[in-house]
Amino acid sequence: MTSLTRREYQRKWYSEHREEQRQYGIKYRKEHRQELLAKKHIYNKEHSEQRIDYQKAYANAHAESIKVYRHMYYLAHREGIKQRSKAYRKTHKDERQINGHVYYEANKDHINEAAKEYVRLHRDQINDYKRQWAKDNPLKIRIVQAQKRARRKEAPGSGFSKQDFLDLWKLQNGHCYYCNRFMLLEAKNSDPLKVTIDHVIPLCKGGHHSRSNIVLACWECNIRKNQLLPSVFSGMLDL
Repeated sequence: MTSLTRREYQRKWYSEHREEQRQYGIKYRKEHRQELLAKKHIYNKEHSEQRIDYQKAYANAHAESIKVYRHMYYLAHREGIKQRSKAYRKTHKDERQINGHVYYEANKDHINEAAKEYVRLHRDQINDYKRQWAKDNPLKIRIVQAQKRARRKEAPGSGFSKQDFLDLWKLQNGHCYYCNRFMLLEAKNSDPLKVTIDHVIPLCKGGHHSRSNIVLACWECNIRKNQLLPSVFSGMLDL
């Protein structure tokens, strides 16, 4: 009978007692959890630079396989990842804003250069997307344009939202506040009946950019009223 070497004997013994050893390992780690964590923390602290170098080297050597593994993991756990990400963003909103600001300030030049390069390489796709988005969201475009005008004039006010627009449309039954003609939600810019957002008291005369100072008016009335006060413009409508 051929005698086994020490290594062969160890392998044979382990293969015969694999499950026993696995259960022992689980039990030991459970009973000595804090001790093992403390040792791990000390080791990681003492060998931090070596661990970082090793991780970088491993990542570079196995970049493609890591990429594939992460993609497959995401596909297999997509819903759980989305839910955890959503919950994290909700509970760490302020922290994420602060971290994002700190990161941007520390990497401002790199971020700006990367953004410029991306725009240069994808200019046509970006322009196509913007045109399609504007076509699909005419209401949001009008609200954003009104907000920009208010900011340029440094007008006070609580703002004007999409819901405010819809509430006004319902309140006015789709009719112009000044001439009472029915307006069109989707129309060309020069269409006299195109719905527009009008500040009753013009921003240049101290009007607020808020729901209480905004009405929906047809394009023709908005152009005619321009920067006039309501009392003056109402007299023009009677002519």
